[in-house]
Amino acid sequence: MKLLQKLFNFPPGRNAVIMRDKQNWEYWLTRREDEFGQRLMVSRYDKYIAIVESSWAPPILQLCDIRILASAYRARGLGTQLLHEVISFAGRKGAEAIAGPVSKPDFEVTPYLLGWYRQHGFRVTMVEHEIWKAHVRLDLKAAGARSIDPYAIETP
Repeated sequence: MKLLQKLFNFPPGRNAVIMRDKQNWEYWLTRREDEFGQRLMVSRYDKYIAIVESSWAPPILQLCDIRILASAYRARGLGTQLLHEVISFAGRKGAEAIAGPVSKPDFEVTPYLLGWYRQHGFRVTMVEHEIWKAHVRLDLKAAGARSIDPYAIETP
């Protein structure tokens, strides 16, 4: 099966759904959700492209990591789709806000990151810390508890 995944971009599991980027390339989105949080993994041809991890600490959903692993897959809309998945999950959980830190290394690799968060309605607070560059927060009550899916993610 691994060989077929590598050659033909087969799904990595039964619960994987198709997602597409701006160029209409197909990827597989796998969700793992439980009472503690959510993990999203995006793969293509048996390689992980992106990962998102969040932790549920009522009433806040802590965004621990959102990462496009290879620069070749950035600016394709994948991060935005994944962020919308996180916002939807937070809405289902009844979260009041989504919050998380931005590390200095993350900011150095993706200097547009803070602007990207602002573009999606997050408030960005700069911090003076040896590890963290900023803190981001989206108040869902103020934003109208969005459940967004701007890209049609298909189920097979």
